[in-house]
Amino acid sequence: MIRILVAIVILGSSNLLFAAVHSVIVVGLAGTDEYRTQFESAAIAIDAATRPVDGSSQAQHTLLDPAVNRQAILDAIAEVAAVASTEDDFVLTLIGHGSYDGERYRFNVSGPDLTDVDLAESLAKLKVRHQLVVAATSASGALIKPLQLENRTVVTATKSGGEINAVEFPVYWAEALSMDLADGDHNELLTIDEAFEYASTRVAEHYRNENLMATEHGRISDLPETGLVLARLGSLRGHTSNPRVNELLQQREDLAKAFEAVKARKSELSQTEYLQELEDTLVPLARLQQQLDAETGWKGQTE
Repeated sequence: MIRILVAIVILGSSNLLFAAVHSVIVVGLAGTDEYRTQFESAAIAIDAATRPVDGSSQAQHTLLDPAVNRQAILDAIAEVAAVASTEDDFVLTLIGHGSYDGERYRFNVSGPDLTDVDLAESLAKLKVRHQLVVAATSASGALIKPLQLENRTVVTATKSGGEINAVEFPVYWAEALSMDLADGDHNELLTIDEAFEYASTRVAEHYRNENLMATEHGRISDLPETGLVLARLGSLRGHTSNPRVNELLQQREDLAKAFEAVKARKSELSQTEYLQELEDTLVPLARLQQQLDAETGWKGQTE
């Protein structure tokens, strides 16, 4: 019964496609050992939550070396550009300290810093379906405008380039990708807006709990219908490129849309017709969830 109820809850999702998601995760200069530990821990957690474990050909570069420089980051993005297709997605995550002088955003790395111009030029070479840039740094709000693009979503830890203190955002963004708590619709597919909502809420809670004035306020650019799934949670973790799982997930998505269509027509139907059409979508959905559970090896409690 529990699993059938979960299947009903998931119906709020929409347009969840299952493209390959390539990624580059970078930890910049930390300044102190404490920040180095915090930043690296977040990067490692994000890597673990998003790295395919089932033979997927997705490219994933995680740069943790304190000596990582501007060119290494640009090279990693270029390597993804060389293998990614127009059916794929791409996520760039920057963790560390940033600065803004009123004209240029800079991500602090060894040697010359990586600038907003560098990012815009290198990301433009990625011919992918959708891009996500997560700038989990101070002053990162300055990136929203220069990186604005129709097929790109930008998430920043701060609302502007003027919020210059070190940020807590990467800690909670990593939590979002690693914990089922961020999965608002309980469908085991973590989307951009779910991750941002969780991380932003946890950041605000952190400052309240520490009795501190909040010095960071996350932002997200206009969110188009991307279908970009950041992480698969629960029983779906580890099934990134399983064709049967992907097929069942797409069928589940189609049934979710059919359910929403029935609800939209409620005023046009008699109560008997409405309940019958609901049953015609919910019963197949429950059966489909059982097939997914069997395919993924879900061992949850059923009573």
